[in-house]
Amino acid sequence: MCVHFLIGFVALATATGGLMAMSESADYVSLVLIGTPGVWLTFRVPFCRTVVSSESVIYHGLFATRRVRWEEVANVEKGIVGGALAASYFPVLDLASGKKVELLMLAGYGEENRRVLRSIGVMTELLAGRRGGPGMD
Repeated sequence: MCVHFLIGFVALATATGGLMAMSESADYVSLVLIGTPGVWLTFRVPFCRTVVSSESVIYHGLFATRRVRWEEVANVEKGIVGGALAASYFPVLDLASGKKVELLMLAGYGEENRRVLRSIGVMTELLAGRRGGPGMD
């Protein structure tokens, strides 16, 4: 999440600097193309979060907010997005409908990332508690 914010802030600062140093040779299209995502990321990312309660998981992502009740969840697992330098791991909610909800704002680097594993553990415990305990479906 910090990376998203920093990318947005740098893009916004670049666009702002371009506007302040406007000259006849300024490229307005580039400033808009840099500034628009900069504004979006800078002011949206601080409000992105995941709220886990005994009733549901509410995911406030970059573009949408989604609420998933525990009754809809079949399983909680670890997802992965590979990169050129490092892979990113995050919790994934497998829904009974066959869809998956990737909680990307909880992503972390490293397969044994403690924060990601702790998040998955808490969600797994809550899911098991809603079903009446481990091993009882």
